[in-house]
Amino acid sequence: MKLLKQYQSQLDAETASEKLRKRGILTFISSKKSSALSRYATGALEVGLWAVIENQYEDAAKVLNGSPCKVRNPLKEEEMAELEMQASSFGAGISNTKMANILVIFVVAVVLTFIVFKVVSNNA
Repeated sequence: MKLLKQYQSQLDAETASEKLRKRGILTFISSKKSSALSRYATGALEVGLWAVIENQYEDAAKVLNGSPCKVRNPLKEEEMAELEMQASSFGAGISNTKMANILVIFVVAVVLTFIVFKVVSNNA
């Protein structure tokens, strides 16, 4: 992924993203959640518009600058939807793995605490 442009307004970033999507260029907007919470609390004062596929970066930059450009490697809507679905399931898998690890650590900590408590109780 390569950063195309940063925007003060999430709406402007989404408008640019949609313009590129119509031309077959897959994008990602970063810091949407941080910006929505509280710009000053999270430090996210801008949202970033990224070209997801590196070989589409130059064409995306030209389209955003208003230069006439024929996109060399456009994706079909179905291809973009498939890539987005794969990315979201990959992210969910990472989250589920982290949650499982945290749960295992928590259970081990509780069991160890219980064992230590029993040993101390029996020795007292």
